[in-house]
Amino acid sequence: MLELYLVEDSDDDAFMIQRLLCDYDVRITHVETIDDAIASFEPGKYGLILTDYNVGSQTGIEFLAYLQTTYKPEEIPDRFLYSAAISEDAKKAAVAAGAKKVLNKKLFTTKEGRKELTDCLIQYIRHASPSTPPPVSHAV
Repeated sequence: MLELYLVEDSDDDAFMIQRLLCDYDVRITHVETIDDAIASFEPGKYGLILTDYNVGSQTGIEFLAYLQTTYKPEEIPDRFLYSAAISEDAKKAAVAAGAKKVLNKKLFTTKEGRKELTDCLIQYIRHASPSTPPPVSHAV
């Protein structure tokens, strides 16, 4: 089972991610603010962090930078950041703060986009947990 740490202030977006991954062996811990993310993060527990770029008045990059300066590399899982719009400078800052991937949040808005986003996450999940069974097919 993959433990996913989701930092997302939009209930709709969090629900969409949970819905996209419901057929996989993934347990999601969802927090809605950067302060909550910092307070409740447990080093070594999670296999993946997925954070939105804009989280209230703060950014996911701030959370990633906090992790990088607070914990040892082996205590922090891979990190993906997503955003509807992000500048090239912000992408570079995300990577510098430890993001392995920067995803386009616009992928949530179309069936093809959701499939692309799901495929990216599922590829990662299968790599991290090779025994993950194939999904039960359903419309998203």
